[in-house]
Amino acid sequence: MNDYKITNKFLTVTVTETGAELTSVKANNGGYEYLWQADPKIWKRHAPILFPNVGRLKDDSYTFNGVKYHLPQHGFARDIKWDLIDKSSSKLIFQLESNEDTLSKYPFKFVLQAVYELKNFELKVNYIVKNTDNKKMIFSIGGHPAFNANFKNTSISANQREFDRYTLNGNYLNPSPIGKINFSYAHKISRSDFLNDALILKADKDLTELFLQTNVPDSESDEKQLERSTRIA
Repeated sequence: MNDYKITNKFLTVTVTETGAELTSVKANNGGYEYLWQADPKIWKRHAPILFPNVGRLKDDSYTFNGVKYHLPQHGFARDIKWDLIDKSSSKLIFQLESNEDTLSKYPFKFVLQAVYELKNFELKVNYIVKNTDNKKMIFSIGGHPAFNANFKNTSISANQREFDRYTLNGNYLNPSPIGKINFSYAHKISRSDFLNDALILKADKDLTELFLQTNVPDSESDEKQLERSTRIA
């Protein structure tokens, strides 16, 4: 398994070829690690790419054109080796193409790319999905990053004022909203937000941006708190 790094004045970023998964986003000043470091006792991943399905299908299966297929929770892209097709000091492009194994689970030909690019104190992540088949392709795609944050001083803000809020019913999404969450002001995260598993929000069709903001140490020996802002969606 190969790991690849990009770096600039502010950050050093590491991505592994398995799943093209982001595994580290570290500040060069002070060495703070922004990304969860995959403690297997809690959660063994860092930031998997979910494709061609986000979430779990009923009985982990579906039928297309009369044929039944099996897909695990969050798809297969996170567990497959991707090809590194372009690399510079500040940019990595990984690619995954359909093959006999993927076609046995998901009967569509595709090319999927993950692009990681550093720009100052910001890491931009883009997913590009190309349909190389002769039929309409059905898919969903998502990021699943986990960040190191402190509940005492972490909040979420957004460019959309209000979201419908949903919850899970067992392994599946409850289709009826349980209420709304208001982002007129930054929403301070607490453990109560996750009593029913994930905090699930319905966004507008237009571009929606969420910002996770937390205070982190400027250095291990310095008690001064340095505010960082990380774009998460």
